[in-house]
Amino acid sequence: MIARASLLVAASIFLLFAGPSSAQDDPASVERIARAYLAAYESADVPRLAELAAEDIEFRDDSAPADPAGGPYHFVGREAWLAGLQGFIADGGLIDMHQSHDLAYQSGSQMVFVGRVDARYRAPSQGVLHFKTRIVTVLTVREGRVWRHIDIADYSGAQTEVVRDESPDRPLPL
Repeated sequence: MIARASLLVAASIFLLFAGPSSAQDDPASVERIARAYLAAYESADVPRLAELAAEDIEFRDDSAPADPAGGPYHFVGREAWLAGLQGFIADGGLIDMHQSHDLAYQSGSQMVFVGRVDARYRAPSQGVLHFKTRIVTVLTVREGRVWRHIDIADYSGAQTEVVRDESPDRPLPL
């Protein structure tokens, strides 16, 4: 009987400290973490993304075509994801990016953002390209961090135009 009670106490303590924290993954926290992560993603704030991303984060953008976007993109692990983002910024000449959301909602541990992305890229032979399209971003939060990031953009419906070069000479900070 004492052994059984001790086992029950030990199991309860284990579940309390080892299981996912309901305080971290409650609906308000999921939304707060997802919005903070998305803001860091838009501004290419790599140190902030490192704080908010799980060690085993998975990033996917299977909608990105090979030409001209260099996709599809799939990274597993924080280091791989952040290195991939930094490479995209440097190699792709990203100047800035902004997402506006017509709809944002939470479903359990997921936060779904539906809207548009506007981005400017420096194209060596063309100047600055302004890229606009519809996008769906799904972020999944687990234990207080984003552990899955899926982007699905409408590349076939994208608008791309060359704009007058009013951009800064430097891309977003790495």
